Amino acid sequence: MSGNNEETITINRSELRSVLRVFAQELIKELGVKQKPIEPEWISKNQAVKICPDGLGRRKLDKAISMGYVRKKPGQQNNRYSAILVYRKDVESCIKNQNI
Repeated sequence: MSGNNEETITINRSELRSVLRVFAQELIKELGVKQKPIEPEWISKNQAVKICPDGLGRRKLDKAISMGYVRKKPGQQNNRYSAILVYRKDVESCIKNQNI
């Protein structure tokens, strides 16, 4: 194998990850699958309570919304059976700070 001239290619992990992410996104698009964000910006109140069930209950979440610590998504209807979307980062900061 002395006549075989092999070259070594070095790829950083971050570069490989970005190439694979682009490849996966293109493959999903070609298959016609609708993509969902990994960590959505707006989550329902039910999902917000499930993030940390011991740290933030439904009553505390409702209190935080009424006090203005957690923002509701603008333009939502106040229909009794519709999901109320809240800002994920506000919920996480309430859980960390325990300011309610």
